[in-house]
Amino acid sequence: MTQWYYVLNGQRIGPVDLETIRTEITAGRLKADDLVWREGLDNWIPVKQMRNIGHNNQPTSISETQEVIARNNQLPQVKATSFKKMMIWLVSGLIAIIAGAAVGGVFAILSLIGLGLIIAALIYGYVIIHRAWQCMQNLAMPRTTPNKAILLLLVPMLLIFVLTGIILGNLLSGMSLTQMNDLDINALLLSKFSSPSVFIPAIIMVLLNIFLLYWNFVVFHGWYKDYQTLRQFDAPHVPTIPSWCFLAYPIMAILTSFFNFFAIIALVFYMICLYYMCQVINYCAQK
Repeated sequence: MTQWYYVLNGQRIGPVDLETIRTEITAGRLKADDLVWREGLDNWIPVKQMRNIGHNNQPTSISETQEVIARNNQLPQVKATSFKKMMIWLVSGLIAIIAGAAVGGVFAILSLIGLGLIIAALIYGYVIIHRAWQCMQNLAMPRTTPNKAILLLLVPMLLIFVLTGIILGNLLSGMSLTQMNDLDINALLLSKFSSPSVFIPAIIMVLLNIFLLYWNFVVFHGWYKDYQTLRQFDAPHVPTIPSWCFLAYPIMAILTSFFNFFAIIALVFYMICLYYMCQVINYCAQK
């Protein structure tokens, strides 16, 4: 196994394997201009020149190193996305729903069309997230894959909806319509919470929500951190995007779990994140 050495804070460290070097880079301890060396290189080289140098195709000089960098240091090929198109679908859907509800009659079908447009916009948002993570896959160790990012967002949410239906079904079973109209759902939930048919799904829902909040941090704030690694070590010419929205959205998602009025703020930050993701995706699509 090839052994590497690196200089950190003026001290030479090594020998270590390539995975250790990659770990130091991902953790942010090794910067783009820090020096590394292994046997076969004529001189020490900066970290930014060694991306994707593997064990089976080791360059033996700086010139060969640069040739490998030139060949491997490419942004992934992705399809372009349109934030504008998603927003048109979303706004048109909201207008159609409001118009259909206000006019009524045969125009009530507008509400169904509007609902379809909103669902299409939401699905397209996941397409944006998927392609944004595709852009990170040339990193040595991206935090997740595109499919995993989407799967672990969608599956917990679907399970939460199913469990909510199960809990409501168990709570309302045997009740008449009159009783349902006069229902205090919180009081009913407390009275039946000890029942396994309510207690167990409720605990699972809580655990799923906790995981979903964690995964939002991975998918959004984690994506931003991986993107900064891409900019620093792989492609410093890619667009600059702000960090605040990618941290603010997961935080707002947590607050929404406790206070519903944070939902609108969370939605705004979510859209801002998707906007900047689209910028990165479209840049990669042009390369």
